[in-house]
Amino acid sequence: MERLRALVRSRGISTSLKLSERRREEKEGERSLRRRERRARGRVSSRERERERERERARERERERESERERERERERERERERDERERGDLRDLSSLSRRALSLSLSSLSLSISLSLSLYLSLSLSLSLSLSLSLSLSLSLSLSSLSSLFSLSLSPLLLKVSRVLSVLSLSRKKG
Repeated sequence: MERLRALVRSRGISTSLKLSERRREEKEGERSLRRRERRARGRVSSRERERERERERARERERERESERERERERERERERERDERERGDLRDLSSLSRRALSLSLSSLSLSISLSLSLYLSLSLSLSLSLSLSLSLSLSLSLSSLSSLFSLSLSPLLLKVSRVLSVLSLSRKKG
């Protein structure tokens, strides 16, 4: 009986030792597992932090690219404004030149009309003078012709009168 108890006790101790050993191993395993999990979490967390930093850097690069695109758009708008301003200036210059050309054209047209009128008046005056000269020449010729005719018609009459006078003078002397 004593042996039985000793056996049971030894087996109980052995079982207790085994249980204790098993519990200790389980605890050690749990601790080891927790350590591995912590390490894994740390690695995951580290990788996650690295990924987050990379994402932040990518976002920063994208913001920088967007800022550069915005600056480029602003430069393009500025160039467009300058182009528009130059074109408006060119249009103003062209409009001014067109007005000047129109003014010069009108002035030259007015001068041409004035010259044409002057030429017309001078031609009219020349024609009038020519007609006057022609009329005066015609009148002079007519008067000359009349004078000649008058002279020719008076010559025989004068001869007769002079004969009569000479006959009368001779008859007075005789009488």
